[in-house]
Amino acid sequence: MRVSLFVPDFLDAWGDDDAFLDRVVAAYKGTGLRPRLHFLAFRASPGGCQVERSAAKPSGRCTMPYKVIGTHKRDNGSEFPLYKVTQNWNKDGYFKPLKAKLIKLRDRGITPLVSALDIRVRTGNDKYWDPNRSSVEALGPNTLGGVWGEPGKPGMMPYILRWFAVLFKTYVLPICPDAWGEACNEFNTPSFAHVPGDDFDWYMVEKCRPMMTAAMVKAGVLLSRTWTSGDLRNWRFSGGAFYSAHGIVRPENVKALPGVPNERLIISMDGGFQGAGRADCSKPPRKGASVEQTIGIVEEAVAMNAAEVEVMDRGMWARNRHVADLDSFDPATLRAATTTVKRVAK
Repeated sequence: MRVSLFVPDFLDAWGDDDAFLDRVVAAYKGTGLRPRLHFLAFRASPGGCQVERSAAKPSGRCTMPYKVIGTHKRDNGSEFPLYKVTQNWNKDGYFKPLKAKLIKLRDRGITPLVSALDIRVRTGNDKYWDPNRSSVEALGPNTLGGVWGEPGKPGMMPYILRWFAVLFKTYVLPICPDAWGEACNEFNTPSFAHVPGDDFDWYMVEKCRPMMTAAMVKAGVLLSRTWTSGDLRNWRFSGGAFYSAHGIVRPENVKALPGVPNERLIISMDGGFQGAGRADCSKPPRKGASVEQTIGIVEEAVAMNAAEVEVMDRGMWARNRHVADLDSFDPATLRAATTTVKRVAK
């Protein structure tokens, strides 16, 4: 069984990268497991993007692969950074730091697990923090079919697929050939409000999702190193090798999923808030799994022959619920997961 650590905003987090990564490696020491770190290639999280950031001063905690060229003002008066996603790569502000962090992972033997896109379903103002919605191309008259497109109308998919190629083929895989890839974290997650005309339709799941998996594979990611999360239909149509079940911070919630072989299942603490472990600064606080719960989760996952357990230390967001503080990382749950695997796995 594999064990990974999820820090979605690793690229934008506060703190000392080197000290943090050394503590991650130490949590795997003596277990025979290879360290694994899962992060998002960029975030479109409204809360995170607004920390130390405004449309007028587009610098802060959501570093994007594209340069800001101005502002987009909605009819309701809200302003957002305006991007251009055609030949407007943010080489110094995004790709240079990305490369540096990938080298640090490689040098420590840490396998990166990279989600190429952030969550898909946003509503109202929230969605305009995403370059795929707040860009010259997305807002222009020639982008037909919205972000994800529809039959005969490609939307932003050509730009999204090109992003996959640049991310994996040019940067991630040349530095970390063992990297894994996910097209979109929680694609079509049902926990967000449905929007008329932007719902879980067949085209997005059955057409766009497989196109994104194919783009990752074309860029060099091995199909056996791909996974998906969110709507279970992603598992059926994406062609990915594994499915990540999110929000599991209690042993009793480790269960088989219909249609997903146990050996293809990742048990993830992403989105799990009802544990007894460290909490973030939300009100009420969102708590991750405790050490005891982590041990129980791993024992249940091993018993059902699951592929992986993904740990998330919710206390890293105790300073700000939208931005991780690497210096506050407590390796206790990660160490509990790795040592439990060594103890109980065959």
